Amino acid sequence: MSRESTSGQKILIVDDAEEIRLSLSAFLRSWRYTVVQARDGEEAWNILLQSDISLVVSDWSMPVMNGLELCNRIRAASFDRYIYFILLTANTEKADMIAGMEAGADDFLGKPFDQSELRVCIRAGERILHLERRLKRQQQQIVETNAALIQTEKLATLGAIAGSVAHELNSPLGAILNAAERVQAILENVMPAHEELQEDIDLLIRAALHSRAVVADLLISARTPGENETCHVVEVVDGWLRLYKKQLELYGIEYKFVVEETRPVALSYAALSQALTNVLMNARDALIENTEEKERHISLRAEADTSHCIITIQDNGPGISAEVESRLFDAFVTSKEQGKGTGLGLWVTRSLLKKAGGGIVMRNREGGGAEAVMILPLAEL
Repeated sequence: MSRESTSGQKILIVDDAEEIRLSLSAFLRSWRYTVVQARDGEEAWNILLQSDISLVVSDWSMPVMNGLELCNRIRAASFDRYIYFILLTANTEKADMIAGMEAGADDFLGKPFDQSELRVCIRAGERILHLERRLKRQQQQIVETNAALIQTEKLATLGAIAGSVAHELNSPLGAILNAAERVQAILENVMPAHEELQEDIDLLIRAALHSRAVVADLLISARTPGENETCHVVEVVDGWLRLYKKQLELYGIEYKFVVEETRPVALSYAALSQALTNVLMNARDALIENTEEKERHISLRAEADTSHCIITIQDNGPGISAEVESRLFDAFVTSKEQGKGTGLGLWVTRSLLKKAGGGIVMRNREGGGAEAVMILPLAEL
């Protein structure tokens, strides 16, 4: 077997006659094709398995494995590409042509071959292969578009559920608060013996007010982000803590959130809240799953330069696994156990920040744990 490198389409010539191989190769190289040669079907088959060749010109009659057998084996295999097969033969009988077509041959070239016929066959093969590659790209685009639509629908459904739950809670919370306030007004005229009951009512009112604030944050977070909206980072962080700090405390996670004063960022409250939630919940889950560390820490710092706000989130968990590190921001990629994550969080976060003109970087920390750096453009003055 010999290989000569030139520019252009790569073509495999299969023939047991050296003079035929050399003659075909000379013509093809003069037309700027790259030529690979094989002496029989078996050798050609091994070449196809180890290369990306998609155009074959093969003699029919050869030892070991003939052209018809080679064509049959190619069509029965599961290559990641279509292989255009031209059968070189002196057999011009109708039965032979039918046998070749049934084996999967795309075209026939008479033997001895004519230079112009060879060129026509090769160009026809190139056109078919070009159309096949274009069709494959279009199919891939359709698959990706469908996946994006499915993801968008899933996110919209999640937002609708969160909004619906918040609305459902809002009314009973209002009723609880009103009833508690009425009872409190009545108790003010009752004897001091009911001071303990008064304390319980005060606690009930504070709990209802806090719950109503949480519902308000949830409603804002569930809302679809709008165009050209801005928000203050400190307000979003405070709202996030109202929603989730009890979870951090429940799992024994110490947290330190520091937000330096900065002008608004060019991102809606809902979008930034969702982005923060996705990153911070990933950090929380990593800490919960990590049983080696006795202490669990999450820190957040937001600071600004002249044009951007930089939010750095760090944890002392196990860090980012090598298994998902290169695909961290791909949709449906997760290192969590089945049923514990959708694999959409970081994909959504990057999409939201990118749409606003920002970005996110995630990496392992030298001292252990993971670090996420979110870059948010500041709103124009």
